[in-house]
Amino acid sequence: MEDLSIPDSFDYQPIEEYSLTIDASSDVSGRAFVTVYTEFEELASGEVEPKYESKVASQALTSGKAKLSFNAAEHVGTFLVEIWTYDGNDPVKKQISASSSTLTW
Repeated sequence: MEDLSIPDSFDYQPIEEYSLTIDASSDVSGRAFVTVYTEFEELASGEVEPKYESKVASQALTSGKAKLSFNAAEHVGTFLVEIWTYDGNDPVKKQISASSSTLTW
């Protein structure tokens, strides 16, 4: 450890800040809720299933629109975004790249 040297300018930020703007007004009518996940898996059926404990943000949509701000680990490459409606249908899902801090649905 004596040989370890860290420059004063070193700034390690393991957490990134993101903002997600959603406009699903053409896809969603009525009440809806959005959830963002950092981990998910593809099932044999081709369906994508979130790992629910990886939720980083959630919010109600107003007229199919929302703006969310959240933090996630720097290693996250893709977010899974689900929009749930209260009509009993399956959620609408979209994978969004984490290559930018400003995300859009």
